[in-house]
Amino acid sequence: MSAETVSGDGVQLVIKGPWIWTPLVDQGDGIWQATVPLNINSTYPYTFVNGAQDYWDGEESVPEECNFGTASAPERRLELADSDSTLETVAFGACPEVETVNVTFRVDMKDESVSGDGVQIVIKDPWIWTAMTDADEDGIWEALVALPLHTSYPFSFVNGAQDYWSGEEVITGDCKDGDNNQRMVQIEDNDTILMAYVFGTCEERSETGINQTEQSMFTIFPNPVNTLLTVESEEFTIHSVKLYDISGRVVLERSNVYENSVSIETHNLNAGLYNVIIQGDNGKFAAKLLVSH
Repeated sequence: MSAETVSGDGVQLVIKGPWIWTPLVDQGDGIWQATVPLNINSTYPYTFVNGAQDYWDGEESVPEECNFGTASAPERRLELADSDSTLETVAFGACPEVETVNVTFRVDMKDESVSGDGVQIVIKDPWIWTAMTDADEDGIWEALVALPLHTSYPFSFVNGAQDYWSGEEVITGDCKDGDNNQRMVQIEDNDTILMAYVFGTCEERSETGINQTEQSMFTIFPNPVNTLLTVESEEFTIHSVKLYDISGRVVLERSNVYENSVSIETHNLNAGLYNVIIQGDNGKFAAKLLVSH
């Protein structure tokens, strides 16, 4: 309640099904709290009231994104398990703070005639439209979006303005999410720069200047790999090695190698296909890697 003028009648917690009013106690730092016995494995709607019991004019207005009721009858929601719980502190009239990471979406538009309205990334649940930019004019459009972690998001790219669905890419290939015209990305704990998808395809271009063909200059083995991958080259010094999953996330990285050979433990990786990007002193090189446990 540190941003509020607290009523002389204090602050109440009201559980709305069943109706339970409980006065909260000021902890001396603007945080008010109360302990309420409730049934395990149950769900309860509730709000906070700045004032006395039944003083509905003092009830908080809960933002739409965390309001399970209506604007005139707001409800937060509590889902109880089978043990005592201490809820996260929330500001009066606000949603809980959500930890986010920065995700950089990238799309390769070199083969497209880009609209005068630019290019958009649209996340479809929840709906988030973000304009992309091509600052270095290399044909790779980028946009940074802050997203809550540990969540999967459907998305696609649009050649044109926001809501110009005629410009949405038509995705073909294995990266398409079933019958839905969308890609998927899984957000983990760290900021992520996704590989650049070619507009409308599942082809990925991780970075400009990557040599996709001269794999005779390096060796990765074994492939498929189980627990330990070796990357080596007799032609150049290896600076770094990055592994990208099929959604374009960097899942493993070895930096500052500066050797002709490097070993990387892969036992913590999920089985599947990965892109390996090798930075050498004479360029960048790419290869496909299959992890099989």
